Amino acid sequence: SDLELLITGKKLNDIIINFYLKLLCNSSSLGCSTIDSLIVNKILASNLRGLSKCLEKFSKQSFKLLFCPVLREKSHWALIIFDVVEKTIGFFDSIFEPDFEIIRSLSINLGKYLSALSGSENWKISEQDLYPKQFGNNLDCGVFVCTYAKFIAFQQDLNFNQYQMTQIRETIANEILNFEIDKKFTESS
Repeated sequence: SDLELLITGKKLNDIIINFYLKLLCNSSSLGCSTIDSLIVNKILASNLRGLSKCLEKFSKQSFKLLFCPVLREKSHWALIIFDVVEKTIGFFDSIFEPDFEIIRSLSINLGKYLSALSGSENWKISEQDLYPKQFGNNLDCGVFVCTYAKFIAFQQDLNFNQYQMTQIRETIANEILNFEIDKKFTESS
């Protein structure tokens, strides 16, 4: 039933987004990791009890990029990306401007538990906003989040748009069903 959300053009839930980001990270050779959106939102709600246990596996991991899917206002998906090598933080939102309070809260709290993000509250926040945006509906934000992550994990230019959402939704659904990112995409990276 979760995959039906993709195919029927509805808003994606955390199950699809978290699974897809994990699939991307496992498929990319770049060195990516992702934190479950439930943990991200737990941090943003200032509910830090049990956080060290939740983040324990990340403290032992080595990664270049860390994807953090964020559910803003309980209904809109955005993506924060920590680049450990460049010491930068990217905020990708298909509709709204970056929320610097979200960035600050995540970087401070994750920096306490993940040595790779130590001091990230002082990292440069990418000012880039020339990336694909959503228009005409409020249902595709999760698809945009998954697609931003996919293109970045495979070092591709963000050259997709709103008009491709039906096709992108079908591709994501097929990739999830096959437990594999589309070979045509990965071979072009």
